[in-house]
Amino acid sequence: MKESSLRNSTVTVKVMCAIVFLVFTFCFLFFYQAESLTYLQHVLSGGRTHYDRTVGGIILILILILVQQAVYRITHLYKRGHALTYFPSILILTVLTDVTTDGHIPFHWVWLSPLLLIAFVALAWLSKQFETYEPGQDNPGLFSRQMWINMLTMFVMFLFACLFSNRDEVLHNRLKAEMLIQQKQYQQASEVGKRSHETDSSLTMLRVYALAQTGQLGSRLFEYPIVGGQDVMQPNGTSVKPLMISPNQIRLMNKNRKTRNDCLLTKHLLACDLDAFARDIKKTYDIDSVPLPRHYREALVLYTHLRSHRVLTYHDSVLDADYEDLRKLQRRYPDLSARQTAIRDTYGNTYWHYYLMKK
Repeated sequence: MKESSLRNSTVTVKVMCAIVFLVFTFCFLFFYQAESLTYLQHVLSGGRTHYDRTVGGIILILILILVQQAVYRITHLYKRGHALTYFPSILILTVLTDVTTDGHIPFHWVWLSPLLLIAFVALAWLSKQFETYEPGQDNPGLFSRQMWINMLTMFVMFLFACLFSNRDEVLHNRLKAEMLIQQKQYQQASEVGKRSHETDSSLTMLRVYALAQTGQLGSRLFEYPIVGGQDVMQPNGTSVKPLMISPNQIRLMNKNRKTRNDCLLTKHLLACDLDAFARDIKKTYDIDSVPLPRHYREALVLYTHLRSHRVLTYHDSVLDADYEDLRKLQRRYPDLSARQTAIRDTYGNTYWHYYLMKK
């Protein structure tokens, strides 16, 4: 009876370890690190092949399971140490998804991986030696001590994968945006990382491009944090560049007249050149009869209030009232840091916030 109970408990442990491993790797590959693997394959193949998250993910999961099965047959760890048989698979998963900005796996894995495998071999050997001394289980099954030791071991290994794979939020967002741009899903690309405060000049360039393609450049760009100023309007091959798509594709936006005009006006706004903006918007928009994008209206209200000698005067009852509230907020906080925080909290999605932070 005890032997039958032990056998059932061992099978339960194996099944549960397999289930949690499959669930974790599926989520890890499909929802967290798909962009890293796409970029890695793009770089390794020179752009000739494309990683498919479904096909590639399934193939990789099958390979990892085969590795685990091979390790199990070598070690025969089936009690409290069974979860350790998944470590080489977790290590492979971690290394493959620790992709740097240049699309390569960091060199430190060349020496660190063998050291970790040596440590694994030593730990597996010790675990095997102690298996014969392990007491029988009074409560076999899902709630046994053996089960929870294995689950804790799996959790620690999953934590290892999450901590030491690529965790660069900006890089993930850049890759995700580029993948969507390749698929011409510009609206979705413009939404990538919308709630994040982390960005760089290249991600800002991709947002400019996606918003220009959807005609929302003048109404949504300053809802995002912006790094790079006017230089983000075009790739420069160094600080502003795509990772997987051609830089020439980004420059194609200049072929459409409306988009070209919006790009010129946005460039003036990013440079905080309100005089050039006011001069050029008169040439491209009939401001008295055509509804203007939100950021253009914000810029014109700001221009009207800041310039005594101006080429045009623009008023919007709602924005004029909001601007007056902004001025009151500035006077309320004499301390610069407190004033900037208050403006960001209230007007963080406006052009006014960008302009005041730059000045």
